[in-house]
Amino acid sequence: MSIKNCLLPAIAATCVAMASAQAQTTPSPVPEAKPAEPAAPSPPPPIFSIWGFDLTGHVDVGYSYLSGSGKFVSGVNDRVFDFKHDSAYFHALDLQFARLPDEGWGGLVDVTIGKDADTIAAYGTISKSKGPANGAHHYVDPTQFYAYYATGPLSIIAGKYVTNAGAEVIKSDGDVNYSRSILFGYAIPFTHTGVRATYKASDTLTLLGGVNEGWDAFESPSHEATVELGGTFAPTKTVSFVASYYGGKERVTNYPKSDAKGRRNLFDIEWRQGQVARHCGLRQLSNQ
Repeated sequence: MSIKNCLLPAIAATCVAMASAQAQTTPSPVPEAKPAEPAAPSPPPPIFSIWGFDLTGHVDVGYSYLSGSGKFVSGVNDRVFDFKHDSAYFHALDLQFARLPDEGWGGLVDVTIGKDADTIAAYGTISKSKGPANGAHHYVDPTQFYAYYATGPLSIIAGKYVTNAGAEVIKSDGDVNYSRSILFGYAIPFTHTGVRATYKASDTLTLLGGVNEGWDAFESPSHEATVELGGTFAPTKTVSFVASYYGGKERVTNYPKSDAKGRRNLFDIEWRQGQVARHCGLRQLSNQ
């Protein structure tokens, strides 16, 4: 046998052995770690705490300039919270004292001090002859005050509380825009006085129902109850759907108090994705 015929098998065997050894010693590539999702911003600490209640608040000061008249042809302001021309506003000093545990008793007191207090005032808390738009200035509004109880998936509040309808809220730091839409001012209520029960059916579905004194009423001007129904469906952490219904007898006007009454129905649906909300609603007032 020639040397060439002996060396070729030996060289081939050596190459196979080296390749096998290299495959065993070369580490497999490690996949790059995915960047961590940014943590949700934590709420600011309370001003102080006592007996499990936290005091929080914020100050809202602004300036508005209107290029138009700022009024409808009827003379009613076409803006709700910022309707003055070329004016600085002390909108609100908001103070909230609350304890809302997952289990057991609690409560909440929310006071608004400033110009916004006149806008959101409920019937029965200011002059019944003037009203918020006719000089019933008091600059202090007991916006919310209620007792709270929670057990398991059920929670109940009784007192005065903000409405469930609408994509916007009274507190400006909870809105996407500095100002509010005309729908928030004229198409939905700000607050109710009554009883509301909320039931968390699952991680994605929450239901609520209640009975109250009507739209923006600490005491009902029509002496009739309004029914509240609603629910929230949140299929993901960033997407939610909220539906609300309010129905009951209301007077056509409260300032001055009208003798004409009718049933007012409000159907409100909103779709929220991240910080952006899409909102549609239907309000109906029919004399009966």
